Amino acid sequence: MGKQNLFQTPLSALKPSTQEQLGLVLDSRKVIRSKDGYLRDWRGLAEKVGLTATQQNALNAKTQCHFTAEVLKYWQALSDPKLPPNVGTLQEVLKELDRWDVHDDLTPVFELDAENFACRTADALPFGSEKGALTVDDTYLLEKGLPPQQYDVMLLYADQDIHRAKEIIENLEERHIRVFDKNRDLIPGVFEFDAVLELIANRCNKIVVIFSDHLFQNDKVNNFHVSYAQLVGIETNMRKMIPVTFGSCSVPSKLNFNFRLDYEKSKLFGNFFDKLYDSVRPGHMPPSTQLKLRNIPVQAASDKPHDQPDVSPTDSAYLSETVLSETSEAVNKVRQKSKIKIPKFFRKKKKVAEPLLA
Repeated sequence: MGKQNLFQTPLSALKPSTQEQLGLVLDSRKVIRSKDGYLRDWRGLAEKVGLTATQQNALNAKTQCHFTAEVLKYWQALSDPKLPPNVGTLQEVLKELDRWDVHDDLTPVFELDAENFACRTADALPFGSEKGALTVDDTYLLEKGLPPQQYDVMLLYADQDIHRAKEIIENLEERHIRVFDKNRDLIPGVFEFDAVLELIANRCNKIVVIFSDHLFQNDKVNNFHVSYAQLVGIETNMRKMIPVTFGSCSVPSKLNFNFRLDYEKSKLFGNFFDKLYDSVRPGHMPPSTQLKLRNIPVQAASDKPHDQPDVSPTDSAYLSETVLSETSEAVNKVRQKSKIKIPKFFRKKKKVAEPLLA
C-alpha cells in the first residue's frame, strides 16, 4: 500500500503508544514561546486547535494528567473545531509551534499508524457496510464524515451472565461512559471475531470482563478475547483489562495475578459501581464521590507556640519542677567537664613589669 495522505487520516488512527510518545515531549511545559507567540507545549496545541477557555482552564487546574492526550480528545469532540482533527493538521500545528524536533521524530510513526489504519479500514469493507463501519454508532458518524466511534469500555461476559452485564451497562451509561457490547452494538453481517479484536486493540480504552465459571469453562471465543486484551495491555504498557466478579469462580493461572473488583467485598468498603466507574472513566471526567477527600477533623489552633507542647500531670512525659531543675544542673556539670583544657606550654606568659632603675 502506498504512502497515505495524513490529512485524510483521523486522530483516532493514532495508537495509544504514539499518543504516549507525543505526550512525553509536549506534556512538559516550556517557557520560551514560538515566533508567533504560542506556548511550545500542550497549551499551545490547545490554543491552536480551538479549545475553549473553560476546557483549557480545566486542564491547567490538573496536577497529574496526560495533557496532550486530553487535548486530542477535546479536539475530536469539538462540534465546530477551529482546525480539522486529522494527523496532517497535527503535523502542521507542530511546525507552527516551532516543535520541529517532535515533527521530525514522530513523522515516521504517524505514517505507520496511518498505513495501519488504512489497512484495517480496507479489511473491514467486505464484512461491514460499504463505508467500513463495524458498529451502529459508526454508521451514523461516517455518514457525517466523522471518524469511527471510540469507546471508553468494552464489556466481555458469558451468555449466562447477561443480567449482570446489563446492570453494569446501565449504571456506566448513566454516568456518561461510552460502553460497547457486541450483542447490542455490532452491525449484523460483520465478521464478529475480527471486529471484536479490532475494537479491543484500537477503539476501546478499557475491557471490563465478568469473571465466572461460565466464561472460563464454556465460552472459548470470549476466553480468547480476554487473553488478547491482556496481551494488548502488556504491549502498550497500559491497564487494559478490568476483571470483576459477582461470586467465587475458578480463575485460570494466567489471569490469577490480576486484581479483581469483587462485588460482595466492595460493598464492605464503598459502592461497587463507584469503584468500577473510577477504574474506567477518561481523564476529563470527574471522579466519583467515593474518591473525593474525606472530611478529616482539624484540631483547633492553640494559643501556645508550636514549640511548647501541651502536658498534663497524668501524661507519662510530664516533668515536675524538681526534675527539671535536677536535669538542668546535670547538664551544666557535663558542660563544665567537657571544656577543653589548654596545656600550660601553649598558654601565653603574663608579662611582669620590670623594676624601675633608681
